[in-house]
Amino acid sequence: MATWSEVLRRRQREVEDFGQALIRLLEISDPEPTLSTYARCAPRPGREREMAERAAIVDRLSGRAALALESVGTGIDYKPPGVMPGHTQRVNPAAAWRTIIDRYPMFPPQMILACCDQALGLLDACAFEAEQHESTLEGRLSRAFGFWGRVRGDGRDIGKAPRGFGFVASIFGIPSSVIALLITAYLTHWFGWGG
Repeated sequence: MATWSEVLRRRQREVEDFGQALIRLLEISDPEPTLSTYARCAPRPGREREMAERAAIVDRLSGRAALALESVGTGIDYKPPGVMPGHTQRVNPAAAWRTIIDRYPMFPPQMILACCDQALGLLDACAFEAEQHESTLEGRLSRAFGFWGRVRGDGRDIGKAPRGFGFVASIFGIPSSVIALLITAYLTHWFGWGG
């Protein structure tokens, strides 16, 4: 079973792979004006087939990247056309990346890549914290008792100790408390401190 830091590092690679594939697609495209606010990415003349192949690769990588972006809460606030200002909806850029090659792009490719960069930074920081936690006694105990598998992947407790660990820590804390109480009672009796 993978540790939480390994899961975070895997998500980091998935976002990076998606971003690199998107950059490779953009290398053979040119901006083309649309009725939308943003230009679409159209294939350069004679590169249509290659563009379709690269888009298929981005499609395959977008699912895992979308889950990774969701886990750290990275997204774009999108205002659909005809909607009052201030009424936006949160859009996962990896899930909606294909709109950049459609007639009505929701956002420019630079926004998608910026979100990927933000997610990479967040995932790296969280993985580092998880690695630090896993190297402690608390982390090793939680790993030994299998609680890493219960951690939610929704980003709310990313990098933190897994749920259920407090129970394990309290069980291991009971014997030390009992020992301390017995030693105190023995010393109190031995030295006659009880009166």
